[in-house]
Amino acid sequence: MDVSLKYINIPTIIAPARPAVFVFIIVKATASALSLLEIEISVLSPQVEIAFNSEDELLDQLNPFQDGLSLEDGYRHSTFLPSVWDVIPDKKTFLMKLKQKAGLSPTHWSDTLKAFRYQTISMHEKLE
Repeated sequence: MDVSLKYINIPTIIAPARPAVFVFIIVKATASALSLLEIEISVLSPQVEIAFNSEDELLDQLNPFQDGLSLEDGYRHSTFLPSVWDVIPDKKTFLMKLKQKAGLSPTHWSDTLKAFRYQTISMHEKLE
């Protein structure tokens, strides 16, 4: 199969202190390889900050398979799309893995930790 991918990340600012990244993917493929490709695009809703005073309060407010979650603490940040719930369905494990993605300890806690929820609309297409 002759397929090559090139990812181009273009950071932009869509709201004060809320960076977004648009990823453009350039695909070069032979005609026979096109039938093997699938494309999924997720459009994110605006993020809404979640108020919480403990990890348990945060976990109680999460809606698995519906909410995407972004975390930030200082300069560290990460996000999981709602589709990640398909791979990590347990709320506590989901949060621990998201902390690790941000470069934090899975047990990290601080009063400066912020969490934001969002939803997505996803489009999926198989190329033919």
